[in-house]
Amino acid sequence: MKKESNNICTLENYSCVCPVLDAHDKIEEAYYFLLMMAFNYHKADEFRFNLHAFIKSLREVTFILQNSKDKIPDFDKWYPQKQEEMKNNDILKSICESRTIIVHRAMLKPRSKVSVGIYRGRKLKMALEIPVDDPFVDSKTLFDFYIPKFKDMGFIDETHSAISEQLGLRRQWYCDQFGEKEIFSTCVSAYIELCQIIYEVHSFFGFEFIPQGIPDDFYERTFVLLESDFDPSLPEKWGWM
Repeated sequence: MKKESNNICTLENYSCVCPVLDAHDKIEEAYYFLLMMAFNYHKADEFRFNLHAFIKSLREVTFILQNSKDKIPDFDKWYPQKQEEMKNNDILKSICESRTIIVHRAMLKPRSKVSVGIYRGRKLKMALEIPVDDPFVDSKTLFDFYIPKFKDMGFIDETHSAISEQLGLRRQWYCDQFGEKEIFSTCVSAYIELCQIIYEVHSFFGFEFIPQGIPDDFYERTFVLLESDFDPSLPEKWGWM
């Protein structure tokens, strides 16, 4: 059966039509902080602050669902099984444990590593991996320190004669609570898991939930900084256009 357009919940209309508005609004809030993590990925403090906000927002989705259980058909039959599945999900368990730390104990102290070297487009061609233990250092500081050293080593000619090849830095964040999984990718996975829960809740009311998605190239655009990101005039100076 084809759903009527007013039975489809999207970012554009959910505030007017959603049958589980509070939970839907909270997942949109979590998505906002997920985007802010990406936009501020290379600014250490902003990244950490938005990580904290994302974790708290995402964890609150299930709290709100439980508070709304009297409004959700067959909630007591459906939710206990979902709750058990979430408890056994390593990614969601990490989110839950991280939220407890943030709210009741201390800030998260992420660590990171960078791969500095030559990139073709945003794809790694040749690089040296360097651990970065300081959670407060911005990628620009690392870039300014390491990129001149690579230039001095002669890995790439001054005129960048190989079109699309330039020096760059790829950063990835980690923290103990997420194990060896990169933080942003793990948060995306957690967001997708919770979106599935929200989708099922919508379906009880005959609605379809359309979550905001993550583009396929989002990770490389988020993780990698190139010389031309700081100076967009460089490709023209190098004769690439």
